Amino acid sequence: MRPRALAWLTAIFLLLAGTARAQPVVCLHGFNGDATTFDPVLPLLRDAGFDPIALTWEPDHGRQSLVEAASQVVAPMIEAALAERGYPEGQRISLMTHSMGGIVARVLVEQQGWDARVERLVMLSLPAHGARTGLGNAACGLPPADPWRGAGCDLRQDAPLLDELGLSPPPELAARYLTISTVWRGSPMPGGGDLDGDGRWHGNDGVVASESGALAGVPFVLWEGRGAVQHTKVTCNDRVAGWAVAFLADGTVPQLSPDHRRSVAGN
Repeated sequence: MRPRALAWLTAIFLLLAGTARAQPVVCLHGFNGDATTFDPVLPLLRDAGFDPIALTWEPDHGRQSLVEAASQVVAPMIEAALAERGYPEGQRISLMTHSMGGIVARVLVEQQGWDARVERLVMLSLPAHGARTGLGNAACGLPPADPWRGAGCDLRQDAPLLDELGLSPPPELAARYLTISTVWRGSPMPGGGDLDGDGRWHGNDGVVASESGALAGVPFVLWEGRGAVQHTKVTCNDRVAGWAVAFLADGTVPQLSPDHRRSVAGN
């Protein structure tokens, strides 16, 4: 083979090899958190062949709503992180979120046109029904200068944003969602309820009502077993983290033993 032809073939091979990259998984933390929320999960994502991108974000100011934060803060941050890693414009991604980060993700996907770009979305400790422990109201009472005040107001049980998003995602999106929540039997916080309609009442994880992750038509897993089940430690739970990564990899929904539970809320 002539040297020039060999050079062309080598260049084409390198180009194709360079485009066969792992899919990025963007990780979004919740209220007043940071990227370290996902430190326990990052090795699992890498082992599964993903390129995890854990971001630290916060609203620009205390009057900024979650919708504004999603479009003005989080979306540009995701784009910048993808560009920095050499991904092309419009790169498809998956999302892993914790708590408020799940509301931000729903805003991006369901209201701001990211549905064509997001392959799968797994939401841990999602406050889709509001926090329901009083902490949403407490966050709404933060000093005006606190950047999380406006966003915190959007986690109240009766928050207009939660009403807009609703509890029934568009059918074409529901199949790409998984929500996982936990029950902390030792929680010092009041609040809970039967929010998935199965006739069983559950408490909370210390911050968010355990069944507040229930969305109609979306696989919802409620872990009542051992391990880290407190709201701020759920990503440290090996079982929960494993379920999340498996769903992102191939859409696998956990099958729980009879003494634990999986439900599809609203069905």
